[in-house]
Amino acid sequence: LVGSLLALQTAPYSAFRPLDRIVGWGRMATGILAVVLVVVGGYSGWTFDERGGTELPPELLEQMEILRAEAEVNPALAATNTSKLTSIRNKFRKSAKVTTDGFSEEGGGLSKLAIVVSVIGAALTVPASGLLGLDEQRRWRWSAAVAGAGGGLALIGIIWIASLARVSDLNVVTGAGAFLTMFAGAILMVTSKKILIEFRRNMTYDDVEAVTV
Repeated sequence: LVGSLLALQTAPYSAFRPLDRIVGWGRMATGILAVVLVVVGGYSGWTFDERGGTELPPELLEQMEILRAEAEVNPALAATNTSKLTSIRNKFRKSAKVTTDGFSEEGGGLSKLAIVVSVIGAALTVPASGLLGLDEQRRWRWSAAVAGAGGGLALIGIIWIASLARVSDLNVVTGAGAFLTMFAGAILMVTSKKILIEFRRNMTYDDVEAVTV
């Protein structure tokens, strides 16, 4: 982190074209939107554990056997009882499903970290948008910091999704909360694209004269 900050301070970059000397209100609005998405994502499901719905309890199995027996005795009830069997199974799976949000200690609890990162990123959009000054170099440095915060925020969701996909049971799936966090980081990062692509390195290694010993 310290090395990155030093590099931003001393990197020989300059704008390829003059930047528009206007305040980017839309960037600040996007930063606020990113925070809202992370908060909403925190209260949304991050993990859906359906492993408890794979084995039905004895009382439901007994009830289902009665319905099957009725259908065998009276074939006219076959369609109706099949629908009842499906309904019983689906209701149990729904009630047995365990949902953990982004704040739950039983889950990842990553929304607390995500909110901190999103607030930092949203705060960085204020100087990056030019509200505190329209100096090109400063806006570029702050924009790079916003992009870094957005990338880190997106990685929180990406790593959680990748971790579950890699090691979890097939009946444990990722919820919308992780995707909202990932999306919030992506839009925060994209706000810096317009300024970052305008800057070019004005010194390369070819410009440095070789020192002869």
